[in-house]
Amino acid sequence: MRNIFLALLLSVCAFTTVEAQLPTTGLSGGVAVSSDYFFRGVSQHGGNAVLSGNLDLDVGPITVGAWASQVDFGNDATFEYDLYANFAHDFGAFSLNAGVIHYGYNGDDVDAVNEYVVGGSVGPVSANYYMDMDDTKVAYWEGSVRLPTVLGLMPSVQYGRHVDGVWDLNGHEFYALDVHKHFGDLVLRAKIYDFVD
Repeated sequence: MRNIFLALLLSVCAFTTVEAQLPTTGLSGGVAVSSDYFFRGVSQHGGNAVLSGNLDLDVGPITVGAWASQVDFGNDATFEYDLYANFAHDFGAFSLNAGVIHYGYNGDDVDAVNEYVVGGSVGPVSANYYMDMDDTKVAYWEGSVRLPTVLGLMPSVQYGRHVDGVWDLNGHEFYALDVHKHFGDLVLRAKIYDFVD
């Protein structure tokens, strides 16, 4: 069975990101308004618009940061906050990254999750593998390929697969087409998801 979800970036259904970087400090941040918040192919806000934002600090090859967004799971959780640290290094044409992520929520109905992530990229192709720190059987992997820019539009295709555990999605996978365009510090993005059960 295939379900198609379309996140369209117009007026109310906008995914708009505004980013700012302070000179020489390595500190940057952004704010986004989106038609929904999808995480690994699953809606986290029930098809409703969300506000999210991030703040990152780059120190050489290390990035530490925080990101937050509204959520709606039908319980007392109303926002998610993520804390992360990542190390990235280039080996010629190959780039390697490794890090940790903490997913936290307000309220008592959703437990926090901690993950390891390792990944790499070569040219336009990248892949990441995420593994739960408390249960190494719970994992997820995702890959993407950047396509050539056309008329200023930057498209990419993505594939994600739940290995086990979270949301009873063992083996579920999705494909996505992501197209975005920069207007200075403003980024407009449209994403089409195609789920495969």
